[in-house]
This record gives sequence, C-alpha cells and structure tokens, in this order.
Amino acid sequence: MLIIIPVIIGIITFIVSFFWKGAKIAAWVSAAYFLLCLAIGSMSLFQPKVDELVQATKPFWEPVTSIVSSVKWPSFGEVSKTAEKGSKELSDTVKGFIPDGLKKAENGAASGQNKGVNDLFVPLLVSGQESSTKEGSVRYGATLVLEPLDALGRTQGAHILVKDHQEPGQNGEKRAGRLTINPSGWHNFKIGSNWQMDRSHLVGYQFSGLNDEARNLFTGTAFLNRGTNGKGSNQDEVASMLYYEQQLDSWLALHPHYKLDYAVKPLYQGRELVPRQVYLQWVGIDEHGQTLPIQIGGKSQVIQGDVYGVVLENQSPDFQLDYATGRQKK
Repeated sequence: MLIIIPVIIGIITFIVSFFWKGAKIAAWVSAAYFLLCLAIGSMSLFQPKVDELVQATKPFWEPVTSIVSSVKWPSFGEVSKTAEKGSKELSDTVKGFIPDGLKKAENGAASGQNKGVNDLFVPLLVSGQESSTKEGSVRYGATLVLEPLDALGRTQGAHILVKDHQEPGQNGEKRAGRLTINPSGWHNFKIGSNWQMDRSHLVGYQFSGLNDEARNLFTGTAFLNRGTNGKGSNQDEVASMLYYEQQLDSWLALHPHYKLDYAVKPLYQGRELVPRQVYLQWVGIDEHGQTLPIQIGGKSQVIQGDVYGVVLENQSPDFQLDYATGRQKK
C-alpha cells in the first residue's frame, strides 16, 4: 500500500505537468518525484535493520555513554582560565632561554633603554630659542630648556646652548649651599662612613648655574655623579658624568667664541622612580652656526654627524639599587 500510493500520485503529477508545462518539464518533475519516493522507500525498507543493529550493539556503546555523561566537564570560563595560565607558564619558560642582552632590551620599552644610542638623538637647540627659566646662565645669554616633570614627578631632560663667558663661574657667581629639593625616588644611605646617593644635576651647575631646580635633578649614585664610592670626586672615571662635564668645560674654555650644545636625558624603565641610565649628548657650534665634533674619549661615540654622546649606568660597584624606590637592595 505504501508503494502504490506514491506511484498513483506520480502518474497524476506527470499528466498535470504534461498538459500544463509540456513534455520536457513533465519529465523533469516525474524524475525528481521518483527519486524522492525512492529515498523514502529505502528508509522504510531499511529502518527495521537499523533498529536491529542499534539493539545488537547496545551492550557495547551504552557503558561508554554512561561514563561520558557522568564526567563533570569544565565550563567555558574554566577552560579559558586554564588556557591563560598555561600560556603564561609557557611564556615564562621561554623567557628563561632568552639571553640577558635581549631581556634588557625587552624590559626597557618604556624608557628608551631598548633603543640603540643613535636612536636617542636629541635635536639641537636653535640660537634665540626661548628658555624654560630666567635663572642661572640664562641671565648671561645662554639658552636652557628644561622639560616638565612627568606624572610621577620624574625629571625628563635638560638642554643648554652656552658659551664660556655665559657660565655662572665666569660671572663671579658662587654655588649655593646644600640642595634641599628631593627628586623622585630620593633616599640616601651609608656604606661605612660614606653616603652613596647624590641629588644629581642633569646639566651640571658649571654650565646651567641652577642648583635647587626640580626639573634639573634626579636621584643618582655618587659613582655615576662624581666617580667615587661617596667620598670626594674622581674626574678621571669615564663611567661618571663628572668626566664628560669637565672635558666639555675645558673645551669651552679653549674655544671662547664657540658654543656648546649639551643635552642630558634620564632613561627610566616603566614606572620606576630612579633612572637606570643617563644619556649625554654634545656638539660644538662655531661663529657661523656650523657644527663641530668634540672628541673627548671615555665611552663616547658618534651619534649623528658631528654629534657625540654616551649612555652611563646609574649604578655603583659597591651595592645594588632598587630603581623602583631608590633604596638599596638587601
């Protein structure tokens, strides 16, 4: 009965299609209907066999489905957290194989430490450019630009264009007493009887004439600032700022008609309060505004054209410094 009914319907469909749309359309409609009936019929014929197969294999697959359904599967959120944790552990493992030099470059992203020295180039000042202060050597015609402190109260950079006769010492000024402003991360401590930290100037007093100026001060080790472990000074120490300041001051004295373009920039890592390094850059300017190389040795190197510079480490051979706080590491 199930087979006769589709056959009758198929014949009627063929006749209607033939008289309504023509023989070609009727043939296509009949063929499609035949295939549909064949599929339905096959399902009807084989359904009992399929049911028998399911029942016969039930002892094998039913225990498996029971075990699977009894397992407490993790939620999507739990899977995400596990994947994130695994990714972090893998990242930490990979970092263990990174050479120290590459780690240093990776960690310095926010400070400029990951840059080459040539990438730290500071554009030269232009004669007549407005200064950020009216104090110090600016009173005698020098140009001095001080970058404002950042949100953490950290000094950002200082840049001067100065002649020998514009220095405060050449105009009879004497340096004031002790500094009272505390730069970011300021803490001091002794090793033996010697204090190890200095309130350090970016542009030295001999050029700027500025003493207690927050925009020109940073927390530096005595070794970086004056080349010693806290007692006296050593202007021959090429790892100190004092070495380069003294050499540049001597160059100015030998070239009274020339100008010195001198920039200093602290290099921080992330949100640390104390710079890990300090970048010094300098070049001479003649009466016609042409640049002149000033080769003073030490650790300096060519930055760009006639411009020389050096990156100095804010550290000491006698202790380790916590740059995030400015305290000595225990």
